[in-house]
Amino acid sequence: MIGSSDYSASEGESISAMFRCLFGSYLYYTLATAALADDRVLQGFDLARELCARCHVIGDYNRLGGIGNSPSFQ
Repeated sequence: MIGSSDYSASEGESISAMFRCLFGSYLYYTLATAALADDRVLQGFDLARELCARCHVIGDYNRLGGIGNSPSFQ
């Protein structure tokens, strides 16, 4: 028969391992999502610079560029 002290230590270790696994998964997911978001922002800026900068002002990139009547990306 399993003693109460053995059962409680095993249960505590199991909960601790489960918490570490869940926290590690959460941390990995959070960091991976942030990295993807930064990458998407840069891809969007590159796309806007490549396709839209000729007619539109894109923030500080081409503040004096663009066509006068086209809306800016600010």
